[in-house]
Amino acid sequence: MEFKGTKGKWYSKYSKTDEGFKISSGIDLVCITRCIQREDEANALLISKAPEMLQMLKDIRNQIEDGRTYITKDDIDRLIKQVTEI
Repeated sequence: MEFKGTKGKWYSKYSKTDEGFKISSGIDLVCITRCIQREDEANALLISKAPEMLQMLKDIRNQIEDGRTYITKDDIDRLIKQVTEI
């Protein structure tokens, strides 16, 4: 199961132009969300965290298969906090 989207860490960047929130991976543009409401900022943040969330799910799955644990509840709570608090 390989991620087929834009590789690398995604960043949510606010633009004060009409373009809105830009999600980018270094030099590659992933997407632009409209900048109409505060909800749009939350959507952009959630989209920017998608690769990290996918990786954490893969890591948790591997831990279950291998019978080991290195991702903690604090790690999961940190990611949840990042995507739910602006």
